[in-house]
Amino acid sequence: MVLLYQLFSSPTKISTKIPKFPNIILIHVMLLLTLLVAATAVARATDQTFAIENNTFLLNGKSIQVMSGSIHYSRVKPSLWRDRLQRLKAMGLNAVQTYVMWNFHEANPGEFDFTGDRDLSQFLQICAEEDLLVLLRLGPYSCGEWEFGGFPAFMIGQQDPPVQLRTYEAGYIALVDRWWAELLPVVKPHLMTNGGNVVMVQVENEYGSYGDVSKNPNDLKYMHHLVDLVHMHLGNNSVQIYTTDGGNTGYMSRGTLNGSIVYTVGDHGPSSDTSNCEAMKQYNAVGKNPCMDSEYYTGWLTHWGDSSLANTSSKLVAQWIDDILTNNGSFNLYMGHGGTSFGFWSGSNGGGSSFSPDITSYDYDSPVSEGGEHGYGSDAKDKFVAIQNVLRRHQAHQQAEGAPLSCLSSFIEPPLPPRYVYPDLMFTMQAVLLENLVSLQPLGGVIKYPAKTTGDQPPSMESIGQNYGFLLYETDYPSNQTTNQTTNQTTNQMTMDTIGFTTFPRDRAHVFVDDVVAISTPMYRPTYNKSVPVSIGGGSGSKPKKLQVLMENLGRLNYGAGMYDPKGFANGETLLWNDRPIGMQEWTTWSLPMETKQLERLSWKKTTTKGDDASSSSSSSSSFTPTFYRAEMVLGGDSDLKVGDTYVVCKGWTKGSIFINGNNLGRYWESLGPQRALYIPAEFWLVGSNEIILLELEKRKSLSLSLSFSTTF
Repeated sequence: MVLLYQLFSSPTKISTKIPKFPNIILIHVMLLLTLLVAATAVARATDQTFAIENNTFLLNGKSIQVMSGSIHYSRVKPSLWRDRLQRLKAMGLNAVQTYVMWNFHEANPGEFDFTGDRDLSQFLQICAEEDLLVLLRLGPYSCGEWEFGGFPAFMIGQQDPPVQLRTYEAGYIALVDRWWAELLPVVKPHLMTNGGNVVMVQVENEYGSYGDVSKNPNDLKYMHHLVDLVHMHLGNNSVQIYTTDGGNTGYMSRGTLNGSIVYTVGDHGPSSDTSNCEAMKQYNAVGKNPCMDSEYYTGWLTHWGDSSLANTSSKLVAQWIDDILTNNGSFNLYMGHGGTSFGFWSGSNGGGSSFSPDITSYDYDSPVSEGGEHGYGSDAKDKFVAIQNVLRRHQAHQQAEGAPLSCLSSFIEPPLPPRYVYPDLMFTMQAVLLENLVSLQPLGGVIKYPAKTTGDQPPSMESIGQNYGFLLYETDYPSNQTTNQTTNQTTNQMTMDTIGFTTFPRDRAHVFVDDVVAISTPMYRPTYNKSVPVSIGGGSGSKPKKLQVLMENLGRLNYGAGMYDPKGFANGETLLWNDRPIGMQEWTTWSLPMETKQLERLSWKKTTTKGDDASSSSSSSSSFTPTFYRAEMVLGGDSDLKVGDTYVVCKGWTKGSIFINGNNLGRYWESLGPQRALYIPAEFWLVGSNEIILLELEKRKSLSLSLSFSTTF
């Protein structure tokens, strides 16, 4: 088109054999050509087809093997969507798989958000532009080590009667219906039948690990209902519906639907796919069973407190991919690129007191690591290259067999986005949390904060309309004190009374008396086993007035039968005082979601230069209470420091969260590990002045009020 324009509009620069035309003719010719090009593009898009026939996937009537990799758009910032997708394509993939996390789009009842980093439509459009097919996991349940498995927190505590998750129960189904009525119209234009690139949609996820369609009629009705919703909103036969379960008949018998209703797929780690393929045959219709591994694990998840970051052999991962493709199978790498669980989006595993919160990084030891560079396996081999070498060899075979060009990779990887190590950052301002409770309360909602109640149990986080973050419970110091008082000769502190929980804290509890730390170590859900002594500070002999319990939500359970995981005081949980229920108390419950608009209202005071003033709450081990620290860093413009990706190293700090210009990087837990640094994408920085806020929950390990940066985690 550009050439034609030059030919007709610049006749002096070309051969004199080309005649000059009147402008009106030029305009009509160019308009006609524009319409022809557009019509051809539309025809090419709408002519695209995807089907399952003769136990193989067909794209435009030609046999392909689906070579997909998982990437969660909710864990990657929009400015990096294209970069990460190009890397997966360069590795040799022809498709990607992504979860739609319900709570990422509907945090509060009836308030839906598909803008900014939640713009699913834009993400799917970029996938199409990069010639990547999409396997879209609709939920409503996802898992993915994501907070509450993707369910909105308001499904706990705010529904009357309480909903029953993941089955055909009226309250739950009404919420699912409302959600999918918003979600599926966003998806519909991106189906291949409508000119897009979404070729398969998954309903539920690993349902055989939770429900049982073979024995529970409501579970069976639930799965059929999800399929019916897809047909209603997307159209009959408009897209291939599939389910994912563990790769054997036990899981599939409980989780999927027989025959042609859905395409049943299994998942498993690096190993032979034979048993998975055999199991799939029993549930898919004849001729509709291309063998596929929907979650081929390239790595694994990591919890806080694990001995090291999860790591698997690159050689082994590549070996079994080769085996799958050699046997005409297809796969989805879980993960292709893991990304980051920014903010409070990381979930937890376990149940009850067996509780393991997931770390902030979702690197997953995937071939494209958290920051975009190549991942390395436990054998110190480049995992990206190991997989790419296998896919390069198999692509040559598929190309010879006539696979569509859109499925082929150039294997050319884009350069990494700029990354910098910035100078150490010194915090110059501080704000003590307990002195800023009023400033930190959410404003403008239906519920007024702080919440005032009377009883033996204060409200749960969910019942006061809060989703994530912290709660501070405050009440009069109980009058039923023990008479067994002793004085510690070393600290001169009087130890009296004990505090505990009838089951366990949800999830980590700090205790203060009159704004002073009252227990030596916060009570932590997986290690809690009994009440602990309460120390009344200073040995002053004054009568204590105020008891305060700061409860931290470390992420709701994302997997398993015990997923119902309310935070704060819930499920009949009460505080124990001297090993007895505390009894009737007047409670003030402070809501602390730690959102940007609350942090903007903090009242700041200057810190000392090095933070080594022992009388300051910024460093004294005996008087320290959770404290915010603030610093400024200038990037770009007249500064020598450029905007780019980086990692912030948490060495010297203990536990808390870091915010860059209001963006919550996630949790750090330096004292527990194994994660030691938090990823900062360039998108979080501004050209000019940048505000960095750190919330430290415990005393620091170092006296220096500084942060350092690194190019790796």
